[in-house]
Amino acid sequence: CVGGVMIGRKAGTKLSGKASILGGVILILIGIEIFVSNMIR
Repeated sequence: CVGGVMIGRKAGTKLSGKASILGGVILILIGIEIFVSNMIR
């Protein structure tokens, strides 16, 4: 967990704009996956 935070901070300073967009897209995809899997059941 701590390693991920440290890597995220280093990558975040270099790719701050792109990282936030990518993070948002990933969260949306995870939400869609959960929604679809619950609808199928």
